[in-house]
Amino acid sequence: SRFGEQKWQKNYICNEMTEDEHSIFSAQSIEDCKDYYLCFNARNNNEEFYIGCDFAVSSAPTGDFDAFVVIGKNKDTATIKHGETHNGLPVPEKVRTIMELSKRHNAVSIICDKSGIGHEVIRQLRIHGLSVEEQGFASGERNLLLNNLKALLDNKKIVIPKNKDDIQAVVFANKLEYELFKFKEKKSEATGQTSYISK
Repeated sequence: SRFGEQKWQKNYICNEMTEDEHSIFSAQSIEDCKDYYLCFNARNNNEEFYIGCDFAVSSAPTGDFDAFVVIGKNKDTATIKHGETHNGLPVPEKVRTIMELSKRHNAVSIICDKSGIGHEVIRQLRIHGLSVEEQGFASGERNLLLNNLKALLDNKKIVIPKNKDDIQAVVFANKLEYELFKFKEKKSEATGQTSYISK
């Protein structure tokens, strides 16, 4: 096709699971990180476990969602051990969910979105004695995170479980892939600086 495979898939097959023009993350680098034999599991393969938490404020059905991801880190490779998303969880439920994940996976540290409602979630987790690191999402911090994530994906240092028998892993992997495809690079005409925007 003269339009290229990605555009053809998107425009004629209506396949949303394709990268957009100027996507930061390529379909191939994401595909190379998937493991179709691996399920979500809490088994420790000589790994340190970390939990990443991004919080939504709005509980509207079309609003953002909470995302909780457990990573098992062995040397320089990170395996997604568990991932879940929620819409409209109140703060006590956010805290309870994170505490349960931390206990189940014996997490070394929890990294939390410090913006908005995150301050209160972090405060309550610390009251319960959990080790919490704050993560900001201001433009510069966000760009750094996305650059690091791109380097990890391009170098196959992230393992994404997608065993067809593990529905939760498949649903999460599909959602992750869709979200990654929506990140685009945008160059400011005024300053010439590159920023990343999510569609």
